[in-house]
Amino acid sequence: MTDKPFRILALNGSPRGRKSNTDILLKAFLEGAATQGASSETLYATDLEIRDCLGCFACWTKTPGVCVHKDDMPRILEKILASDLTIWATPLYHYGMTARLKRILERTLPLAKPWFVRKGEHYTHPPRYPEHTTRNFLLSNCGFPERHHFDALVREFELLANGDDEHFLGSLLCTTGELLHVPEMRETLSWYFDAVRTAGAEIVTSLGLSPETAEILRRPLISVESFVLMGNAHWNVPGDTPPSAEEALGPDRTCS
Repeated sequence: MTDKPFRILALNGSPRGRKSNTDILLKAFLEGAATQGASSETLYATDLEIRDCLGCFACWTKTPGVCVHKDDMPRILEKILASDLTIWATPLYHYGMTARLKRILERTLPLAKPWFVRKGEHYTHPPRYPEHTTRNFLLSNCGFPERHHFDALVREFELLANGDDEHFLGSLLCTTGELLHVPEMRETLSWYFDAVRTAGAEIVTSLGLSPETAEILRRPLISVESFVLMGNAHWNVPGDTPPSAEEALGPDRTCS
């Protein structure tokens, strides 16, 4: 590490804001980063006025680098450029990021120039400020018990990075995320939160997660069968009946 503090900008795109499972996960990660001297700032999409990108390309032609909208996005772009790492934190909504976070992502268009340039095997747009290009990290949780539900979201960030491992440092993906805010589960999940803090420390010192930490973070918080039955029992829907264990798990599965 250098004498210069490692600066992290975290963008929490959850509509639940400070009361979200995303924020629980994010805070643990940033706690770990702080142990290695990193400074961090979290911006909540719920606090921000961010308008939709109009696709007018004025930020490329009429006012290069400057959007026509007068909202909170200019200061966010300044913070992105000033950070060493931007964390894109979001719950999984319909296999992608929330609309609030996507709006912020789309409004980063002024950070690129309009030209087509070949990079590796693909064409992309060159950065407007190559000397200030920030690294990116994805942090997400979902209500599903299986990791493949994150595939589309992760692929989007991989495409944005155009295969540049220095631009996209990876992801921390938590299945069965609704368990994160259950007080009775805190002690049971202490091993997982310890691993999240370790991940935050490693991202500062190594710009990536060690294979050991990544393996721990891939472990299920509880068994899939237990979570499915617990989740189904949680919902109280007037006039509707939850599926039986056999209907939910399938005839060849039992709760372990």
